[in-house]
Amino acid sequence: MAQGRRGASAWINGEMLEQGETIAGRTVRIEPLVVRLQQAGQPDIVLRPGQQGTSAEPAVQDLVPPGSFHKK
Repeated sequence: MAQGRRGASAWINGEMLEQGETIAGRTVRIEPLVVRLQQAGQPDIVLRPGQQGTSAEPAVQDLVPPGSFHKK
C-alpha cells in the first residue's frame, strides 16, 4: 500500500490499483492500515500488507513475517 497527497494505491496480485477500482468483481477500498475488497452480497476481504486471502476461504494468511513493515 502507498498513501500520498494524491490518493492511495495498493498492489494486489502484482497489479497496482487505486481507490474504487475493481479486481475479480470486488471494489478496492484503501483504509489507513488495510485494503478492503468489497462485493455486494459477500463478506469483505480485509488484508494488511503481506497477507493473502480469497473469497472462497474467509481466513487470511500472513506471507510476510509480522514486524517486517513499518509505518512512517
